Amino acid sequence: MYFILCSNPGRLHSGFNDALINGRSQFPGVNANETVMGRILLSAIFLFCAVAATIRPSADAAMTVLWQNMGPFESPESAAIDLVQEAIFVSNVSGYERNGAGFISRLSLDGEMVDRQWLAGLNAPTGLAVQGETLWVVDFDRLVEVDIPTASVRRSYPVADTDPLLNDISVGPDGNVFVTGSASNTIYRLSDDQLLAWRRDDEILRFANGISVSADHVIVAAYHLVKIDRSDGTITEPIGDPEHLYDLESVVSLCPGRYLISVIGNRPLYSLEAGGRTVAIASHEPYLADFDIARDMLVVPSGDMVVAFRLSESLHCDG
Repeated sequence: MYFILCSNPGRLHSGFNDALINGRSQFPGVNANETVMGRILLSAIFLFCAVAATIRPSADAAMTVLWQNMGPFESPESAAIDLVQEAIFVSNVSGYERNGAGFISRLSLDGEMVDRQWLAGLNAPTGLAVQGETLWVVDFDRLVEVDIPTASVRRSYPVADTDPLLNDISVGPDGNVFVTGSASNTIYRLSDDQLLAWRRDDEILRFANGISVSADHVIVAAYHLVKIDRSDGTITEPIGDPEHLYDLESVVSLCPGRYLISVIGNRPLYSLEAGGRTVAIASHEPYLADFDIARDMLVVPSGDMVVAFRLSESLHCDG
């Protein structure tokens, strides 16, 4: 398989005030205050440097490249697959602020650009999720409900917290919508047309990022991997191997109890097996952002491109 490799991100210089990995400054002269915005801006730097790197094969056969699309995108963050509409939606952050410059691109399932600015006028769109004819878009400090057939906004749901830095989204099998807040260390749930705090913990949910919701649990890719019981809110942390599963980016369910997890920085993509074993399934990874899986295809922004991989049988539910 092939990956985009950033040759030496630690040598990059940036005008950003905060650029951190695990709380340590990676760039000379920058402030090492551990802020979520600094971490997200650092993520963007890793994504940017991946574009200029070369592609080389890996010995790992768990995933093979299907296609790559170079856009142009603007800080692509998340991908969401819609098999019914035969579409892939990609969020373009285009600046982490309320600037109206963010947009959603639409690709075909075979990676062709259908509409670069399928939906424009957003602020800093990050997490995406498809639910029937609805595309849910996490847009900085609000959740936006988009009608897919008409490519129009039905309504938006602002969050009451100040600067929560909303990040990712997952829709449970019962239709409940959950959203992470990376700066507020909170999991929100859409209830009675309001985006309300469902579970908040400044330590365990620190840097809450990716999220995957099942009937019984909410799995959160925060600094460590966290499991929350939906019935009583009980938190189990960490799950999986904390020596490898730390500083996390995204989590997607392969099948009940089995997950794929991406991490911040040039580290492997991991599989958390149903028995609790953590396995590195793809070596020499570049920075992978928020990915989606449908059938045997995984689609993810990587650098300023979007890449699709075919998952081997070992990653199927019966594999």
